[in-house]
Parts: sequence; structure tokens; C-alpha cells
Amino acid sequence: MSKYNEDQLKRITTNIKKACIREYGNTEEAAKQFWYRLIHEVYKINPEAVPVMIQAQPHPGNKEYMQSIYDELKKQQ
Repeated sequence: MSKYNEDQLKRITTNIKKACIREYGNTEEAAKQFWYRLIHEVYKINPEAVPVMIQAQPHPGNKEYMQSIYDELKKQQ
């Protein structure tokens, strides 16, 4: 179970989305680049945090893409 409540997860997700748009632009490819990089960086620091990030993602397409990155990282171990 996550130590964050639903409001906190939504706020974190909103901030991540804003950072993505700022750094990469507002396109699907930009979002994929951002999520790929973020999932890899978070996984290096704390692999258990990645499922929390995926759970908090409200966009089904992003959620699916994030899950595929996470699954691939788990296979590499």
C-alpha cells in the first residue's frame, strides 16, 4: 500500500506532467521520452516506487507504456 493518499498522488502526477511538457514538449513522443527516462531513473533509486507512479498515472496509454518499461527493467535483473 502506498504511503500517499489519492490527492497527493494526483498532485505528484500533475507536477510530473508539467515537467514533461516543459522539458520535452506536448506530444505523445515527448511524453514517451519523459516516462522512459523517469522510470529508469526512479528504478535505479527505488524500484518499489515505480508501481506507485504507475498507479497514480491517470492516462491509460501512459500507464500502459510505463508498465511496459517497468516490466522490461524487471526482466533485465
